[in-house]
Amino acid sequence: MSIKIDKTLEKEYKKEQQKKADKMMSFFVIGFFAFGLCFAPIYKTWLLGAGVGTFNVFIFFISLIFIKNKFISQLITSVVLAIFVLQFIGQSQGMAEFHFLFFVNIILLILYEDWRLVIPYTILTIIHHSVLLYLQSAGFIGTENYFINYGNSNLYVLIVHYIMMISMAILVGWWAIEFKNKSLLSFITQQQLSLQSNNIQKNVDFAIKLSSNHFDLNFKPQDEIGKHLLNTQNNFIQAIEKDKQEMFKTKGLLAISKILRDYANLKELAKRLLDDIIMRMDAQQGAVFLFNQKGEESYLYPLVHQSYSSEQKAKVKIRIGEGILGEIVKKKQVVYLQNVPVDYGVIRTGLGETAVKNILIIPLVFNDDIVGAIEINTLFEIPAYKIDFLKTVSENIVTTILALQSGEENKRLLLEAQKLTSELQTREEELMAQEEELKQNMEEMQTIQEELQRKQAQLEAENEALNNSKILRIEFSPEGYIKNANQSFYDLFEYSEQELYNQPHKTLVPEYLLDSEVYKNFWSDLRTGSKHIGEIKRITKSGREVILNAVYAPVFDKVGNITSIIKFASDITEVKNLLQTSQTQEEELRQNMEEMKTTQEELYKQQAQFEAELNALNDSEILKVEFTPQGFIKNASDTFYKKFGYTPEELAHKHHQLFVSEQYKNSEEYQHFWKNLNEGKKIVGEFERITKNGEVITINGAYAPVFGRGDEVVSVIKFAFDITTTKKLFKEAKEKNEELLTQEEELRQNMEEIQSVQESLEKQLNETNMLKRDLDARINVFDITTILSESDLRGNILYVNKKMIDISQYTEDELVGKPHNMLRHADMPKALFKLFWKTIQEGKIFRGIIKNRKKDGSHYWVDAAISPVLDENGKPVKYIGVRYLIENDLLAEKLFAEMCKNLGI
Repeated sequence: MSIKIDKTLEKEYKKEQQKKADKMMSFFVIGFFAFGLCFAPIYKTWLLGAGVGTFNVFIFFISLIFIKNKFISQLITSVVLAIFVLQFIGQSQGMAEFHFLFFVNIILLILYEDWRLVIPYTILTIIHHSVLLYLQSAGFIGTENYFINYGNSNLYVLIVHYIMMISMAILVGWWAIEFKNKSLLSFITQQQLSLQSNNIQKNVDFAIKLSSNHFDLNFKPQDEIGKHLLNTQNNFIQAIEKDKQEMFKTKGLLAISKILRDYANLKELAKRLLDDIIMRMDAQQGAVFLFNQKGEESYLYPLVHQSYSSEQKAKVKIRIGEGILGEIVKKKQVVYLQNVPVDYGVIRTGLGETAVKNILIIPLVFNDDIVGAIEINTLFEIPAYKIDFLKTVSENIVTTILALQSGEENKRLLLEAQKLTSELQTREEELMAQEEELKQNMEEMQTIQEELQRKQAQLEAENEALNNSKILRIEFSPEGYIKNANQSFYDLFEYSEQELYNQPHKTLVPEYLLDSEVYKNFWSDLRTGSKHIGEIKRITKSGREVILNAVYAPVFDKVGNITSIIKFASDITEVKNLLQTSQTQEEELRQNMEEMKTTQEELYKQQAQFEAELNALNDSEILKVEFTPQGFIKNASDTFYKKFGYTPEELAHKHHQLFVSEQYKNSEEYQHFWKNLNEGKKIVGEFERITKNGEVITINGAYAPVFGRGDEVVSVIKFAFDITTTKKLFKEAKEKNEELLTQEEELRQNMEEIQSVQESLEKQLNETNMLKRDLDARINVFDITTILSESDLRGNILYVNKKMIDISQYTEDELVGKPHNMLRHADMPKALFKLFWKTIQEGKIFRGIIKNRKKDGSHYWVDAAISPVLDENGKPVKYIGVRYLIENDLLAEKLFAEMCKNLGI
């Protein structure tokens, strides 16, 4: 099976491999040289040992250092190794054992993983043997000691040597090719895994920032997960921007509607509207124009304007179709002009005059008739949502202007009617038509006003609900000045909204804290984007000090700048005072210790007894069980099964009501219990439950709904402790307390013991919460990197994580309860799954490369590890599968082929 290898990675691997091979070969060359010197005194072959050895070392290192072409350098190394073989055979005077060095040195050439290097090595050795055999056969004196040191050397012996050398050369060449392929594949796999690991870490870091609402606009995704995370960030930013725009529109509509209701004078109305619009549009100039027609002349005149120059004010009439304004109004279309000509107009500031940059003109049109226009001039660009807002409110403005104009016109007509009674008859029909039109306009305006009043009432109701809650909320500017707060905050601190508006935060801080380093660093940390969580002391208007459990959180815009700081808090002053009272009482009890020394020995005995009982309590374990939303058991921990005396098979798919009494099972309270869990509400408290043998035990537990993608409850997780022993201890402590009321020291002892029990329980609860947080963190990491599932002994799926749902394209409902072979691909051999089931049924872990099928029929490769979950007898009770996606099909097919070969499939 051929694999496409990245040329860059192959070149990098080859460079690294050659460097390692050269380093190892240097040690062997120096070793051969030293061996030759040590061997020279035996046969008096100093010339061969020192001369040839020195030549070999010199040639090897010269080629290694100065020849840039690595292949040529390696060919020279091949020749050097062959010469060393000839040198040792010569030094030993043909000793047959030293022919073994031929095989040693040719195997060393495998280090370079190039089959071509065995060719010069083998040729040189063949030439050497051929020449020496010829000389020995021709009778040259002395040659019989330098080839094979026995007398019957002949052509047959030479041929045997040739066959052995050529066979070894072929074998070593094949090994070099195999080692190169496997080492290269291993190197590339390692590089790819390292790259994937780096990408996963980058994605995790980005996800952590994203979960904290810290947006990284420079994040560049390297894989699909990164792209999805980047899309999630973009969606968050868009949602925030959309909420901002919707809030702008809602507040603007309410403000404009209020202005339209409050002003009856047209000019005053226009001035107030213009001021508000300029403020909301962040503009510098503006004007409201009204339409007028005298005879055939139609023109606009400025009713009110703001920040106009004297030249602009001089234009008291603008004919329809004349200039920019007249042309736009004639077309009756909203126009937004950017980078207008310099001579259009100027904006005066305290530092001089600046040319207008952008113009927004909103024609005021009713039933295709021109009523007027609104012109806004600004130095900065106007966002599209603000333009849309102005388009929307312009309809209400037109209606109100027409209503006021109609009212003024009616007044004028009535005066003229009193003066010109002779024209009453001819004008009556005209007045009636205008009155009907006015009535229609008023009805339309009333409908609009009723809708705005309904929206305003809804907003006021939501604000009232927040103000009536016990949660304190206040918003500060980044500089620490109060912007707004809810009514609960004003009530606690005894201020009105006007008294606190734009006041510095230090107004609420006791004087003795203002100069502390903690307070100085408080606002500097918030301005850098850090959150502040903890207990704080503040002071009310009357000087009363309160203690709050507060959270200060900076609010960022889409570019990461802090726009405001939100604080949510709760008043814990009474709780702290109660704690202080408890500590005072405890101090009084300690002062009475000296008065009760006579009973010390008896108390020590009681203390030892209680400590033993508490140690037994501390050895208890966490009980964990998972239910369906309807209350049927899905799975549980071993400690749960042991505590209630059931086996997993006995509790499989059984309802929670198995553990409660008949009376409680049939009560409305029990029905509400599961109804609240199905609605997503957590339930925490103490509960009485019944074991298999009928024993009633008391547990302290928490039932927590688990939500799916659509915010529906998919399961209910319960964590609990058996506190039956604790209840018993409390009961015994109470009885002993009643018996020893006359002995204050015994009362103190009992109080301390009860406090120890509480501390132990709190410690266990904290450990449980830590375990839950660890579990949540691990689940989040698994959902990003790992395909995870659980199945029963028959292969039916019990649980899948988000990663498996995304990869397989099935929903959770489509997978859970179904056999696992629904994901099996047709290419997978049956023999592999037979071996797979045999392995895990024996209680062993199966590890292998698997090809699975997606819902759409396509495939995906995974590196899978299936582990059985064993009971106390070592028997499997279910199976957990962990898989890692292999995105490179060629690599997966290569690994699969090797696995099948190793398993004999």
